[in-house]
Amino acid sequence: MAIGQTAPDVLVTDIVIPHMNGFEMLKQLSTQCAVRPRVIVAVSSRSPAQSAALGELPADVRFIPKPIDPQVFIGTIQAAVRALAIEAR
Repeated sequence: MAIGQTAPDVLVTDIVIPHMNGFEMLKQLSTQCAVRPRVIVAVSSRSPAQSAALGELPADVRFIPKPIDPQVFIGTIQAAVRALAIEAR
């Protein structure tokens, strides 16, 4: 969990990852890490109902379904970074 020690500005993760599902990783980032990425995007090929069976995403995590539309992905990252810039003012 090195990411919880020195977090990147942006983290993109799949919901289904080896050894720990993405929901669990995000929960640990929220509750057990000193620092957290400023923008978190979760992606998944699972339907919302299938994803809900694994857990719930934190409110500030943006979700993009697979297959990923490049324009949606880029727009999501750009909007999140712009929002952070406005907050920093």
